[in-house]
Amino acid sequence: SFSPQAIFWKQLHIMGSSMGTDAEFADMLAFVAQHRIRPVIDSIVPLEEAPEAFAKMAAGQQLGKLVIDLLAGA
Repeated sequence: SFSPQAIFWKQLHIMGSSMGTDAEFADMLAFVAQHRIRPVIDSIVPLEEAPEAFAKMAAGQQLGKLVIDLLAGA
């Protein structure tokens, strides 16, 4: 469920963007699948280490994606 009041109470901003048509998105997905494109992953860390991961990103010390594993240790 969604509570629009939370947006107003917390003074949040919602921004969106569109990057093409549904057909263009489907074409992009097909291209990624055909060419087996995979993201570069710098590291995978448990949720408890998320602050360190964000600090690493802020310092520009990562090469690729930083993944926060929500299930580690569960």
